[in-house]
Amino acid sequence: MHRQGWPLVARERSLRLAVTKRMVSGESPSWSGFEGTADLLSVIQTCRAQGRSAMEFLVEAAALAARGRSQELSLIPSCDQS
Repeated sequence: MHRQGWPLVARERSLRLAVTKRMVSGESPSWSGFEGTADLLSVIQTCRAQGRSAMEFLVEAAALAARGRSQELSLIPSCDQS
């Protein structure tokens, strides 16, 4: 069965990192801690699904943000309609 273009196995695999992290470190002590962890895990999983290095993406994102240019980087693939 497919939902939103992802087969069930891929959806389960995408949750594995979050579940493992929660089991190892315990629950986040605050809602903001949970949100930050969820955002980071989302970036990691999206990079993994796209075959990108999450570390390289995060380093580039931090460098662009430091220069006030964070809008130049996206995890959404560009759609060239040449």
